[in-house]
Amino acid sequence: MSAVEVKLKSEISAQIWCKVQIRNGEDLLIGVCYRTPNERISQKDNNKFICDMIAELHGKPLLLMGDFNFPNVDWSTSHGPTPASQSFVDSIEDGYLTQHVNEGTCNGAVLDLVRTSEPDMVDVVSVLGRFGSSDHNILQWGVKLNPVFSLFNKSCLNYANADFVAILQALRATNWSSVLQGDANEQWQSFHQVLKSLESKFVPIKTQKSQRVKAPWLSYKAVKLVRPKHKLYKKYKGEYRLIGFRYLQPVPAAGYRNTRDGCRYLFAFTFNR
Repeated sequence: MSAVEVKLKSEISAQIWCKVQIRNGEDLLIGVCYRTPNERISQKDNNKFICDMIAELHGKPLLLMGDFNFPNVDWSTSHGPTPASQSFVDSIEDGYLTQHVNEGTCNGAVLDLVRTSEPDMVDVVSVLGRFGSSDHNILQWGVKLNPVFSLFNKSCLNYANADFVAILQALRATNWSSVLQGDANEQWQSFHQVLKSLESKFVPIKTQKSQRVKAPWLSYKAVKLVRPKHKLYKKYKGEYRLIGFRYLQPVPAAGYRNTRDGCRYLFAFTFNR
């Protein structure tokens, strides 16, 4: 596997990029970036440049890592306490990137981040001991170079063929007073274990098709709602071409008002359907 250096349009000075070819023929971009919290030595628009860099990489297979020095960001809720940190979080979400670091990497704060364009590209990021005299911890993770196929070829539960009658019978037969013991967290864990055991018994497993019919995040209800929209748009495009043709025809002065009103009505009819 050979790596080729890549230059981005972003004006951040502390960044380096390369690309490697993965199995499906695409180029995976791998980058390391550093954002200093010291505004006296950083560029004037450093925070903006980082967001512009992420926007430039939108839609490309990507592995981005580095120390971005946003210690107060709550990644579980995607909330940043300052405008700069919230703008950074918003750029991550707008680029559909997955943040994989969940533990503190520097004195308990999550400063070092690992982000990918595919959720399945990285399984777990392990936070190890410190690197020499540095106050930052070492991060270790594995990268799947072919996450696109693994996303649609993995096994999943087939609830469409589940035995819900047996599940309901098992739930009715459960002695909940003996199962739900302890505090709220312990009761939830016990309840979760019961559900998972019933799931493994009465819900079959299926393998997803390698060729997807729809996007995995798009529900079938949304697909049904999108189809009429596409039909109306095609109808509008045909009527719009018809309107343009009518405008090219010589119109008598007496019939100009009717033609104009008719075109207005057709536009209103099209856009108000």
